[in-house]
Amino acid sequence: MKLPKDLLVLVMKRLLFFSLPIILFLYILYEIILGYQMENLWRTLIPYLVLITIATITSYTNKVREENLEDRLWLEKLEKSTRWRIVENNENKLVLKPGFDYPYNMLSKESLTLKLSEDKATIEGPSYYVDQLAKDLKGRSSKWMRRFASIGAFTLGLVIVSIPVVFESGMYWDLRIRYHNYSMRDVQEIEVQDQYTMGNTVDNTNNYGFGVETRNYFIYVEDNLNLVRTDKDFKMKEYLIQKDGGSGISRLNVAGEWVFYSSGESYNRMKLDGTEDQTIYKQGYVIEPHLMGGWIYFINFEDNHNIYRMDVNGQNLERFIQKRVSDLAIYDNRLIYSYMDEERGYVESVNMDGSDRRLEFETDSSVSNLSRWNDYWYYINGDYRLIRTEGTDPDVYQVPIDDNVSSYIITENGIFYSLHGEDVGYPGDGIYKMDHFGLDKTLVSDATNVEGFVHAGDWLLFHSSDDLQPPTLKRVELDSNSIEIIE
Repeated sequence: MKLPKDLLVLVMKRLLFFSLPIILFLYILYEIILGYQMENLWRTLIPYLVLITIATITSYTNKVREENLEDRLWLEKLEKSTRWRIVENNENKLVLKPGFDYPYNMLSKESLTLKLSEDKATIEGPSYYVDQLAKDLKGRSSKWMRRFASIGAFTLGLVIVSIPVVFESGMYWDLRIRYHNYSMRDVQEIEVQDQYTMGNTVDNTNNYGFGVETRNYFIYVEDNLNLVRTDKDFKMKEYLIQKDGGSGISRLNVAGEWVFYSSGESYNRMKLDGTEDQTIYKQGYVIEPHLMGGWIYFINFEDNHNIYRMDVNGQNLERFIQKRVSDLAIYDNRLIYSYMDEERGYVESVNMDGSDRRLEFETDSSVSNLSRWNDYWYYINGDYRLIRTEGTDPDVYQVPIDDNVSSYIITENGIFYSLHGEDVGYPGDGIYKMDHFGLDKTLVSDATNVEGFVHAGDWLLFHSSDDLQPPTLKRVELDSNSIEIIE
């Protein structure tokens, strides 16, 4: 259904002369003057303003209204009024502009006409202005109602302007944390016996946690939707979750007899036999969750990429580190995280209780997919190059791969990696292998749409496409580089 041309023009005027000035004002105030990062807030604020704009469209459609003028002093009152400005005064016609409804009235140059005929006046213009003028002409416009409307408009403006302050100060998420902890009070409590065993490897988590190894099983994601448990010979396959559509599954962790997984904007757990499926977090996307010592550490995408933690029961949720973090890892019982500050990349670490903060190293770019092998750090920088460094000197590092890296994973047999495809960076194209020093590069597979590397025992699991076919789950034997499809 096509919109009438006049209505389409009105929609564009309201967006350009109402929503856009407010957005521009907020951008200058918070991004430029106060230095707030409002990237996540724009996703909420802009649709909110657009929704208000569209909801008020009918108040500005053209309207014609006829009024009897019993009060002979109406013109004198109009000339003295601060609400209206007469821009044209002919014998039987007045053109007026409103002195309220900023900034729209100033930018849109809307006006209305008042045509006189004996004791009657015909008013034509935007509906809202026509009704307001009619009330003023009849003396029905209440001073107190106008004041109440002004206070309401001021309050709404104050709310809109203060939204970034509420988000930036953390007040909004403080309330959400309280609500979450209250809502999780009745979740079944489990205990983690081993306080130093991680729920998954750092390298698997860097690759979206599509698989995890337990003492007796491999648990992995199939086709992004299904959760599978199998023995270590891949002979006893059992679906824990099997579905045809909906949110994908990723970011696996295990603790005792429980497997934890992400699905859409929730984080969940179930027993290894597929029973007792429970949601322990539903406040938004959980990024790079690492489970250790009965706690789950993760990047909260919704709260400016701050680091959060909660226990394995979804309780005791708290903001752990208030920085805009780009990566998260755990080594030597310390939480490692990276962030940018004034165009420099920093990698810091803290104890698992948040104490003893240390600088591990700094560099001239962002740090993501951080991993460590022996005495070397590996990461993907802002130019998508794989970097290898000891971290002792921020300006001394190696670039083992002089190409855009889509993803990589470190194993005892070497480093497997994929490069950017022609159209997108991830999933990538091709599977390559090199030693830990960046030498002896070998093409393992020329598959496309490579994603979800998982180190599982003597195997590397991944999804990829061959010959323009849909992606399938495969495995690479680490010693021989032979590839098999996982049925």
